[in-house]
Amino acid sequence: MYLEKEKYDQMIKEISEHKDFGKRNPVDIGIECGYSEEDIMEMLRALSEQPDSNETTQKYYFMLQKGDKGVIVSVDINTWSVKVVKNVPGTNIISANQWHIGKWQIKNQFFAWTLEKPKDLIRTESDGFLYWENLETGDQVKISIDFKIQSLLITDNEIIVIPECYDEGYQIIGYGFDGSTRKKHIDYWGGEWLLEGKNKFYGISSQRICCIDKNFEHQKDLWDIGSNITADMSMVAAGFDEDDFYCYQWKKVSTGLLSFGNRYDRFTEGKGVETSISGFSSCYDISLQTMYPLEGITTKNYQLFQRKICRRNDFSTICTFNRHLDINNNNGGSVVGIYNKDIIIGVCEDKYREDILMKIDLSKEKRPVALPIETLNS
Repeated sequence: MYLEKEKYDQMIKEISEHKDFGKRNPVDIGIECGYSEEDIMEMLRALSEQPDSNETTQKYYFMLQKGDKGVIVSVDINTWSVKVVKNVPGTNIISANQWHIGKWQIKNQFFAWTLEKPKDLIRTESDGFLYWENLETGDQVKISIDFKIQSLLITDNEIIVIPECYDEGYQIIGYGFDGSTRKKHIDYWGGEWLLEGKNKFYGISSQRICCIDKNFEHQKDLWDIGSNITADMSMVAAGFDEDDFYCYQWKKVSTGLLSFGNRYDRFTEGKGVETSISGFSSCYDISLQTMYPLEGITTKNYQLFQRKICRRNDFSTICTFNRHLDINNNNGGSVVGIYNKDIIIGVCEDKYREDILMKIDLSKEKRPVALPIETLNS
């Protein structure tokens, strides 16, 4: 298929650049350029069968846990068809010698992961490799490493890795898709998972938000609540609103003698802290306050905070989106927001706590809908 596309692209280029293009039949021009009439007609048929530019195929990939293994599926949002792409070792530790996926992430068509197995009842060890795969082409890369990974992030041209702290200190490493590697020793890095902004990488944890520019040169803390040992507080969500990085903080506050309430503050980079955000409590599930902060998924008119979808303008709750919370996934779960379409797709848990794939088109639907997946091979 790829070779056919290259061939057709070359034919189109030669025909369209011919001096008589637009004056004569393109089939005649193509024959004059040395192509057979059969090949030209086949090219024209292929072009006529291509979908309109506004309806081009858009695929998104997700990994679900099924028993003791994982399965990666693709979703075509034009038809809502779901296809199994591949089976992978599970994220659950089953037995002493059972390999399982450690840290992982899927972004666009790329899947990055490490494999781990128990060293004893408490500790695990890496097999010494970081993997990534192009799910569309099947091309796979394996890189030797000698550390466990604290967090990883897929960008457009590399895999960003923060190793777990060792005696030599903290590092940030970029493994390029072109085979290059860059690394830098950095100061204490408290982020448990990573987000990519326009010019920076952000480290997110329940007590600390830090960032570093994409050249690995300038690092700073944006918000650190870990030093306030007397306060009962934690970060609960982080993400981007347009290009602005934000995070929300929950804080337990006194409302009287032996009575307490909840306060929610919003930090926006470049704008500082806005205290007592009215309405945010409707978007926040207090039962999840001991969880690490989750990525806020933003669309044009809606946001997913934790497991509730709210309107952006007034925080009014639309519905629950019971996303699966996977501590091995870079951002705590596998969820995608399609901005201009107000669509959210992600891996959720059903009433039996089994992984299912859900979607909601907020321009048409008020409740998430399960997407059926073809029967899995054992």
